[in-house]
Amino acid sequence: QVVVFDAGSSGTRVHVFNVLPMVAGQHVPQFDLSVSRAQTRKLKPGLSHFGKHDDKEGARQSLRKLLDFAREKVPRARYS
Repeated sequence: QVVVFDAGSSGTRVHVFNVLPMVAGQHVPQFDLSVSRAQTRKLKPGLSHFGKHDDKEGARQSLRKLLDFAREKVPRARYS
């Protein structure tokens, strides 16, 4: 699995993508996008809001919520 944080202007998102097993001769990994809605979470406001207001605690709490969501989707054995 791959975890991606997207700090966009309209909110901050976390996406958890499932990587499909590589096929012989394949050079680029493929991703299972069928679960993308269930494995994506968006929070508002985005990180830029916290930066503009020098709100480090707000940024920390927002990122913690997204990280906790990702942890629910990724088995502990896959943490690195």
